[in-house]
Amino acid sequence: ERSSLFVERYLNEINTVFLEAFEKKMAYQKELSKEGLSKFRIRNQNKRIEKQDGIMSEMLAAGLEMMLLSKSSQTYDIVPDSTIQQYGDSETEVNGVTEFNLQLGFVQVKLNDTSVATISHELKHAFQFEQGETGFDTKTGLGSRLLHDYNDEISAFKRGSYFGGQSTPSSSYKSLSKNMNSINQKTPPAILQAIANSRGIIFRVFGKTYIGNDNASQLVD
Repeated sequence: ERSSLFVERYLNEINTVFLEAFEKKMAYQKELSKEGLSKFRIRNQNKRIEKQDGIMSEMLAAGLEMMLLSKSSQTYDIVPDSTIQQYGDSETEVNGVTEFNLQLGFVQVKLNDTSVATISHELKHAFQFEQGETGFDTKTGLGSRLLHDYNDEISAFKRGSYFGGQSTPSSSYKSLSKNMNSINQKTPPAILQAIANSRGIIFRVFGKTYIGNDNASQLVD
């Protein structure tokens, strides 16, 4: 399955979930227009409406993120890859991994499980990279402990939960930093490259991908 087909399937599901939430909201609002409803019933319906508003808002955010990724100068690729199971243990199934392909200069979403829940989770990580909220290690291309934190996983699991995925990180993620690690967007480019080189990390700020260490010359515009 090609990258574009995964994206198309994800966008279709975003649209489906949004429309389902919208229809439910309309039904709840219609119920509220009836006379003689108890305070409990009114409060309950308003809570239901608020929940659907939250779902619709999340879907709009997901759609916007996909639009921004599609316009990025950084290449993002999605590929099925069952070999990523090696990153886990015999008791933990590795559904997906987002990493940096050092040879190609691509951010690659690798899927052991091709469900929309996993696709949405991993594409959230891709967008986090686009925004300078997470990064990769230059030696392995995998998530950098300096930039990838527990909050990144919370956001990705939350996104996946709207499509039937697990809603919160499992215990295997507990070792990640609880701080919200990201790159200061106001840092001058020369210093950003120096940070990438000295820390051996890959990150993106203001439309430039900074690749540190021995790969510093491979600056991707």
